[in-house]
Amino acid sequence: MKRKELWNTSSSPRLIYIIALSTFIGLEADVLFRIFVFIPCQTYKLFYGFNIEILHGIWAVGAVETPIKAALFTAIAAIIGPPIFIAIRELGLNISKN
Repeated sequence: MKRKELWNTSSSPRLIYIIALSTFIGLEADVLFRIFVFIPCQTYKLFYGFNIEILHGIWAVGAVETPIKAALFTAIAAIIGPPIFIAIRELGLNISKN
């Protein structure tokens, strides 16, 4: 299968996987950026005035909450995304280069 065909959004079953993967990658990129800004840039001290002990608690809660959030939003996007794409196509709007 050619690489271009992998991202072909004209196939509805494939569209679910494309939306789910894109959502998951976007959420994980967001999390990694926030971690980079929060820890190495020390915004936890600058903006919030947190000390290391508070940071440990935030980190522990985030370790549980983040995967749950990623799974939940990926599932929601996979459920509501394809009908939105279909509605956009029926309106005659072009959402891709295909």
